[in-house]
Amino acid sequence: MKPRVFITHRVHNSVLAKLEQRCEVITNQSATTLPAAEVKAHAATADAMMVFMPDQVSEEFLAGCPT
Repeated sequence: MKPRVFITHRVHNSVLAKLEQRCEVITNQSATTLPAAEVKAHAATADAMMVFMPDQVSEEFLAGCPT
């Protein structure tokens, strides 16, 4: 089973292609920031995340992520 990676904002297609070789990738390829509840829901099932400047990562957020 491939590890699940959640990407909160657009990345270049070449980045996606490399990650998809080894990971199940869930990505937000739109120009808008996802609502915090949606980011939390994806984070709860992800093995890894790539987050960007518009995202807010707090202690509470991290507490809801798998270890």
